[in-house]
Amino acid sequence: KLSGTTDGMPIGFDAPIDVVDVMKGLRTVAQTGKPSRSAFQFIAYDAETDTSLIKCRPLTGRQHQLRVHLQFIGFPIQND
Repeated sequence: KLSGTTDGMPIGFDAPIDVVDVMKGLRTVAQTGKPSRSAFQFIAYDAETDTSLIKCRPLTGRQHQLRVHLQFIGFPIQND
């Protein structure tokens, strides 16, 4: 579930992910990272709560990949 609408959200996203802090589990999109790809599909928008439900699918298996990619493209997971 995301805040707002998904207008402009890409269907797929391909960006390398690197570890920022192993102990805290922090990761970010960085050219020095490992290749990672994610796919996104819009499911529904709820105007009452101004939230969107999307289906996310990691195409590679990086830790926290979906949340890192969504945050980077400007669609962070709600309450994350």
